[in-house]
Amino acid sequence: MKKVCIVNDKSKSITKMFKDRGFEIVQIDSFSLSQTQITKKEIVEIQSQIDLITGCDLVVYDGGTDINPSLYGQIPVAETNIPDKARDFFEIKCFNASRKEAIPQIGICRGAQLLNVLSGGSMIQHTSRHQTGHPIVLTNGEEMYASANHHQIMIPSKLGKVLAKSYDNDPEVIYYHNNLCLSHQPHPEWMDIKEKYVEYFFEHTESMLKEREIFK
Repeated sequence: MKKVCIVNDKSKSITKMFKDRGFEIVQIDSFSLSQTQITKKEIVEIQSQIDLITGCDLVVYDGGTDINPSLYGQIPVAETNIPDKARDFFEIKCFNASRKEAIPQIGICRGAQLLNVLSGGSMIQHTSRHQTGHPIVLTNGEEMYASANHHQIMIPSKLGKVLAKSYDNDPEVIYYHNNLCLSHQPHPEWMDIKEKYVEYFFEHTESMLKEREIFK
């Protein structure tokens, strides 16, 4: 049984989705961290959670508030959320620990944007085009419906391969082969597990788990 570490899944919907697919679950989160200044005690608590990643086969990041624009060299626009600096700090620690161990990472919505930015990509901070579900188009021309609700758009770095776009040509799924990071902007956890997009999501997941053997 493969073990997945799920990061900051407040609603537990991602946890349920992976559990339904037969994964063993490890959960870690930053919900109790101080938003003003992280204490020495909290640093120790963070590390004890980060250590749980080492024994996992996959790390998955949930959605939520926008990541801090300073991470991709921009200042916030009016529509950008107030940064959750503690969550950014915690998830960057998770990213670095996972990359060190060549553990595949998948981000959903905010999580997708985080992995994109930490892999060298950037963001468009506001759009009104993606605040409901919509079709996405794969590189082979296949179309499928995906649940979505986001107001920012990923811009991949040169190392990112766009695997799916919206009708507006906005990247929806980006893969970074160099560090085994997969960014899914839509929300598969909001959909029935038998729907085509959810199957597509888990096909990617299984491919990444197999690919990890090359990096070991």
